[in-house]
Amino acid sequence: MSRDVFTSVRIGVLALFVAISMSACGGSDDKDSGATATVAAETSAASAGEESSGGVAPDACTFFSKEELQTATGAELEDGDEQLAEDGGSACRFSGDPNVTINTYVTNKDDFSAFRDAGASSGTVEGLGDDAFWIEGADLLHVRVGDTAFSIRINDDLGQIPDVRNVVLGLANSGVQKLS
Repeated sequence: MSRDVFTSVRIGVLALFVAISMSACGGSDDKDSGATATVAAETSAASAGEESSGGVAPDACTFFSKEELQTATGAELEDGDEQLAEDGGSACRFSGDPNVTINTYVTNKDDFSAFRDAGASSGTVEGLGDDAFWIEGADLLHVRVGDTAFSIRINDDLGQIPDVRNVVLGLANSGVQKLS
């Protein structure tokens, strides 16, 4: 299968996972259902870029410390729980109210752009890393710095954080510094 066809198939599968994650983000009393679907979409983002450099992404459970996340969210969080990730990616969930999910993955400019343009993005976030986009409704941000990317999702079902987007953006600025 040619690389273009292979990439198109992977992007299509990724778009399906994103659609599933978006539908799982609302209306459920099961707090884990949205996070699980989002992890699936985010780890699919990792597989979309797996051929870019053959590298391995930073450990998502140590990329941000539990203390950094607690300070940013103002919430008590459990230690990070490693989640299933694909091909050089890493995923970690810090449970609490709210839950925080961090993903790190290897990608490249073209695959990251294709993922962003697959339809889930609510728009590019200017001035953050080499490329970044926000997914509204999922409180999810993806950021690329070189051939490494990360995502941050805060699942604040109880509405304890007045401006989740600003909290995520603050953490993202710190993450960009770590990858620069």
